[in-house]
Amino acid sequence: MDDMLLKRGLRANAVFSIFCSLILLSFTATLSKLFNDLASLYLQTLAAGLLLFAGYLLWVAHRSPIDTRAAKAITWMDWGWVIGSIILAASMSNQLSVLALDTILGVAAIVGLCAYTQGKGLKKLADPGASVSQSSL
Repeated sequence: MDDMLLKRGLRANAVFSIFCSLILLSFTATLSKLFNDLASLYLQTLAAGLLLFAGYLLWVAHRSPIDTRAAKAITWMDWGWVIGSIILAASMSNQLSVLALDTILGVAAIVGLCAYTQGKGLKKLADPGASVSQSSL
C-alpha cells in the first residue's frame, strides 16, 4: 500500500477541484464582480474544466496499479497552476481587490499542498524502502 499517500493527494485534489467548480458555478455573478467584472463565461468555463480535471484525478487515483506517469503529469500541472497564480496575482495587483488577490493565492496554496503531497507519494512509490530505513534510524 505504498501508493496510499499519492492516492490521498489525488483524491484531495479532486475534492478541492469539485468544491471550487461548485463555488464558481453557484456564485458566478458575485465572483465576476470580485474579479473586476470578468465575463461570467470565463468562470463557467473554468468550472467545467475543473470538473473534468477532478474526474481525471479520481480515475487516476482509483486505478490499480496507479499510473505514475499520469500522477507526475498532474503534479506538474498543479505546480504550473501555483506558479501561474503567483504571476497573475503579481501582474494584476493594482487592478484587483485584496480579497480577489487573497482568493487567487489561497487557492494556489491549497493546490500547492496537493502537489506537494502527490510529489511525496510519488517519491515513496519510487523508493519504498527509503521511508522504512529512515524511520528505523
